[in-house]
Amino acid sequence: MSDSEIREDLVAETARLRFSVSAQGLRDLLAERGHDAMKCVKLGCDQGDDVCVYLVLDDSSAVQLNYREHYRTRQAIRIVDWEPLDCDDRDVDIARDAVAKREESFAKLRQERATLVRPTRTSLQT
Repeated sequence: MSDSEIREDLVAETARLRFSVSAQGLRDLLAERGHDAMKCVKLGCDQGDDVCVYLVLDDSSAVQLNYREHYRTRQAIRIVDWEPLDCDDRDVDIARDAVAKREESFAKLRQERATLVRPTRTSLQT
């Protein structure tokens, strides 16, 4: 996978964390721990009994956290595990770089992606 493809995946995952209604509970839990979700980068997640999320936090540290969801709303209601990640993965390095550069690279990629995905009149009519 190229660095550009990794960045695209990170932008998509991070957009879900920052802007999805379904992630409000997780944003609240991160804020309780002193982290601004709007400055974090989401590397990915796995679904199980709990939801496992991999993040690069606003201080550039990487964590794996597991949280419980409310049975009706599916909002994150409690973090059950929080483990620092000590890894030298390309995804983590790219995410740390984005956080360290105050997301200049993310802003640029979002802008590039928006121009590529912008709907045309033809696509809206079909």
